[in-house]
Amino acid sequence: MSVYAPAPADEAVQISVLGPLEVFDRGGERLLLRGPQTRTVFALLLLGAGTLVPTERLIEGVWGECPPPSAVLKVQGHICTLRKLLRPVRAAELLVTRPPGYRLQTEYYRCDLDEFTAAVRHAAALSAADDIEQACEVLDRALGCWRGPAFADISSEHVQRHVVRIHGLRSIAVQDRAWFELRLGRALRAIEQLGPEVDAYPLDERAREILIRAYLRLGQRHAALACYESGRSRLRDELGVSPGPALQRLAAVIRHGAASGLDPEGATP
Repeated sequence: MSVYAPAPADEAVQISVLGPLEVFDRGGERLLLRGPQTRTVFALLLLGAGTLVPTERLIEGVWGECPPPSAVLKVQGHICTLRKLLRPVRAAELLVTRPPGYRLQTEYYRCDLDEFTAAVRHAAALSAADDIEQACEVLDRALGCWRGPAFADISSEHVQRHVVRIHGLRSIAVQDRAWFELRLGRALRAIEQLGPEVDAYPLDERAREILIRAYLRLGQRHAALACYESGRSRLRDELGVSPGPALQRLAAVIRHGAASGLDPEGATP
């Protein structure tokens, strides 16, 4: 999606995609976006916002490899439906027709996904400046944008391919926030935040590494070892590989080293 840029306050449509797709007018009233195909067309336009989305891509995103003969007319109908819905917020400027397709103009709306990605970039800049406390707060607010799986009510395969990438960004943000908590000496909070993440993505070695370090910071060697062994088993059984060097070094610390001397800066940034 496009780089986040605040829209004029009196002209901005509010769009939420980090959960079910929802649209709000500038007064905060929810606009009823009806019909799964219309919602899919809008989702595809959002994912290509600021660029020209060809009609052929919209057709493929809605019907796959077997579109009806009237697919072009049906897409035009969905565009008309969207324009009627968005009419109070200058629809002609927000959704424009440019052969061979359509384009959403990013300056006329705000989207929670754009706000999320902008906040993640801001947190990275704060971390680079060693302002870890502020970076942690920014990520906490950014993750608060999520209401559920992105585009939760859109079943289009084309949309769901993008969802995989979007969820990957969220996973990195969760890990970064837990890593910042650990650097700030808040190991228990890091464990609370990363536990569900490791359960959801058991093959992610970075998340498991940070979680193990948090356990060791609290002196919980048995929990750290159990976390390592669980990851080792999953990697072996599902991918046929061994844990990477970082996890293997942590395993040596668990078994033989002094956790009190563990370098909190040693995890993968």
